[in-house]
Amino acid sequence: HFIFHCPVYNLSRQEFYKSIENDIPNFQNMTDIEKLSLLISEHIRKFAKYLLKIFNERKNCEYKDK
Repeated sequence: HFIFHCPVYNLSRQEFYKSIENDIPNFQNMTDIEKLSLLISEHIRKFAKYLLKIFNERKNCEYKDK
């Protein structure tokens, strides 16, 4: 859910998609399974950076709520 759909991460996701679409123009038209498969197999470094970014965003949000 958080990788492709959660509205909390829309801005980060848009930035990430933009970087991926430079290599794969139809990325947003793919199914979630196709996206995940492609990211894990061909763009693992970019994907890992994106995951780290949104995990850090989540951590920052959790601390703000307390």
